[in-house]
Amino acid sequence: MLLHSRADVRYRQAIQYGEESLAIARRLGLREQLAFTLNDLSPLYPFVGESERALELGAEARAMWREMNNLPMLADNLNYAAMTHLGRGEIDQAVAISEEARRISQMTGNQWGEAFSLTWVGAGYLELGRPDQAIAAMEDALRLGEVFPPTLAITRATLAHLYADLGAREHALELARQALSHAEAKFPVFVPWAAGAFVHTCVVAGDLPQAEATLKRVPMNPDNVNPRFDVALQLAAVELALAKGEYEPAVSLCDTILARQRAIRLRQNLATALLLKGEGLRGLRQLDEAFAILSEARGEAEATHARWSLWQILAALSRVESQRGNADQAEAQRTLAREVVASIATHAPPDLRDSFLSASRARLS
Repeated sequence: MLLHSRADVRYRQAIQYGEESLAIARRLGLREQLAFTLNDLSPLYPFVGESERALELGAEARAMWREMNNLPMLADNLNYAAMTHLGRGEIDQAVAISEEARRISQMTGNQWGEAFSLTWVGAGYLELGRPDQAIAAMEDALRLGEVFPPTLAITRATLAHLYADLGAREHALELARQALSHAEAKFPVFVPWAAGAFVHTCVVAGDLPQAEATLKRVPMNPDNVNPRFDVALQLAAVELALAKGEYEPAVSLCDTILARQRAIRLRQNLATALLLKGEGLRGLRQLDEAFAILSEARGEAEATHARWSLWQILAALSRVESQRGNADQAEAQRTLAREVVASIATHAPPDLRDSFLSASRARLS
């Protein structure tokens, strides 16, 4: 039950069984069993809004794996910790822990652990403003896809999302199609994640009918989906609504996303959701409200060191300030955004640097 729970939403039931197992292992002094149970329990707690408990259990298990010199399980433990830190918006910690897990896995010839360490870290590198490292990590993960098949859905979808934003739209669409096909065939729990990437790439490419058709085929059902994975589809649905000029539904869905993510204390996507809500409010000409929400988004991005989100938020703030008649403030926001873009561009792959700069200039004009 504990293991299978990761593919559905019975987290509290799984946690109950896990805690009962934990109590038995402690009572009987079964040290190795205790470490395994701690390890399995830790990634479940973030889904019920208790990431602190996840980190506490993970740290206890980690100390035991180090003491037992069980390096494969140490790497596994670190990978779960990285996932938790990423969800909490603690990007620097997530990246550092993933890198440690990868080093340990490479040292021990543990390809499964190495692939696991690469599955999520690309999103961390990207938010830190290092798309070149993000692509390298995700491409390495895909090369290990036969060893760790979830990468062929999760990581491929994230990579597609990034390539779309860097201007490589055809490649992004192909990757997104492959990710969605693999998720539908092998990993239903990841379908919303992959579908979100596909809808995003379609919106970026201007193919709104295909984006809409995908949303109809893969409906959002948050009560029966892992909250970590369905947010990608919800955010993509907001992007589509904004592209169609449907601002009220976009703002409403953003409120739903924000409420749900905050309820379980997942911070990773808050800046993006706030950015999209701000864009929706701007579309409704509620400029003061848009400025307030985008200022909140900026604070969130700065607090989590999410530079990739930050430049987009600054660009949106500049547009709102311009519409409010604050020309000097608008130019100040644009200047800050250009500085972040210039920094990110130095970390973009050379063959995609020009397309990224062109896309960013369009949003800063």
